[in-house]
Amino acid sequence: MDGMAALLETLLQEAGDAIFERGVSYFRAGKVSLSAVTSDEVKAMVRGSHRYRVWLSRDSEHECDCPMGDNDETCKHVVATAFAWLDSLGRLDGGALPQPAAPVAKPPAAALAARLAEQPPAQLQQWLLTLAAQDKDVERQLLLWLSELSADEKTLRQQLDKLIGRPRFMDYAAAGRYRRRVAAVVDTLQRLLDRGEAAMTAALADWAAQRLIRVMEQADDSDGGIGEAVHRVIGIWQAALAQGGLQGEALVKLVYQRCLADDYGFYEAHGVLQALKADDLAALIRRVQRDWAKLPQVPPGTGRDRWQQAPLDRLLSALACASGDVALQIAVSARDLGSAYRCLQHVELLYRLGQQREALRQLEQYVRVYPGDRGLLATLAAWLQADGLTGEALQRYWQCFLLYRGAEYYLKLRELSAADWPHWRQRAQAVLLEREAKTSGPGAPPQMDERLQLLLAEGALDEAAQLWQQGQFREVTARELARAFEAGHPQLAVRLYGVLLDKALQYSGDSFYRDAHALLQRLKRVQAPADFATGLAAIRQQYARRRKFITLIADL
Repeated sequence: MDGMAALLETLLQEAGDAIFERGVSYFRAGKVSLSAVTSDEVKAMVRGSHRYRVWLSRDSEHECDCPMGDNDETCKHVVATAFAWLDSLGRLDGGALPQPAAPVAKPPAAALAARLAEQPPAQLQQWLLTLAAQDKDVERQLLLWLSELSADEKTLRQQLDKLIGRPRFMDYAAAGRYRRRVAAVVDTLQRLLDRGEAAMTAALADWAAQRLIRVMEQADDSDGGIGEAVHRVIGIWQAALAQGGLQGEALVKLVYQRCLADDYGFYEAHGVLQALKADDLAALIRRVQRDWAKLPQVPPGTGRDRWQQAPLDRLLSALACASGDVALQIAVSARDLGSAYRCLQHVELLYRLGQQREALRQLEQYVRVYPGDRGLLATLAAWLQADGLTGEALQRYWQCFLLYRGAEYYLKLRELSAADWPHWRQRAQAVLLEREAKTSGPGAPPQMDERLQLLLAEGALDEAAQLWQQGQFREVTARELARAFEAGHPQLAVRLYGVLLDKALQYSGDSFYRDAHALLQRLKRVQAPADFATGLAAIRQQYARRRKFITLIADL
């Protein structure tokens, strides 16, 4: 198993089946926007009930600023980012991916069923009333089942309303309990649809989805359970529409309203298409186009820096894509070019649609408008390289390197400069030295993170081993150095792991203990057994009062 497959296996074990599956759903729904990608780590923004920033490394280290991430738990946002990362690297091999364990079916409570069948109805009624008195959710569930029997929409809505409740803040634990409660809402709507009550199902599911979204907005839905309930209810709504639950102008108007106000990606284009007949779909597109045509054109360089499309742009683009209208896709994309990101989206669309020459022409124009945008420059460099224009691509990658002195562009310079690499390497190192001189205080050692990371990227470990003691660097660089030194410079790796271990043990708490344990595991691989045993014994003695930590390192 390679490192990336092992990463997914690790995340599956840490997150558990339910959260892992929600992460996969987030990835498939396109909720992940990658902001920085290398073969070793990735940064992303993930859209859920809120937008969360995620960092993930190849070694399964991760951070997310959602509530679960704040508790050092593996959340669905990290899982979704992992899948998006593998997809961007072309490594998403479905056959090799870990699969959540199949749910284990519980054996039927045959003995209990037999005993209950022996009881008189009055006794069963009394027991149910007792349970309902003890638990309001049981009472709500019983009333919901009874209202289903009546098949009266008003009565059923009243009981669903009691289960859904009013929007209020719920912490993570309360949101979990609420998710289990509203599962009955989903089940009731599905049974109603299965009985052929398409019109009633369409009305109730639409109403319930809007109520659940408002509840979700006030809750800590870190594990995505309430959002998943919304998805299922909207799926039932779309299935009811497909069965004729609402038709004609009323259907077009409602779908338009729901898709336009959708901030969370619940109303996806493919679901809308499944719900609409050809005439209704055409009517929806005409209606959206009519309102969209009133929006102003935004030329390059005239708008604010925004990454998200206007709701009408987003809706019409989805409909144009789903209906295969290429000209409309391009027109929608070209309306708002007021930011570098929107310009990049537009030329990438042209490129995907087979208009490579026009895409390159417009991209060169946008680079002149936004000369400092790394995304536009990097895309232009990649396209020039693909066209065999190595010299021009090299110059563009150099511009990228000057803007963002990262390993990605440094290695591109090495790849394209070929025999002239010593010259370009000297230029790049001179840029970094000049920056170190500017950013270091008088008499202070230079901050050498960028130079060290580039040396690691090109595999110049001997040079990095000589350089690292001449300045200072951040903890993340120290970790990268230690891992890189394990094979060729084990004594240096031991020294670095020792420094990192001392820093981790300055603090108490589960996350610091897990970090220290992981560092000790790596230290054990590179240090002489006798020396490791001596050091471990000293640590156990020094931190004997930290019982959680001592228990954690018992396996070493």
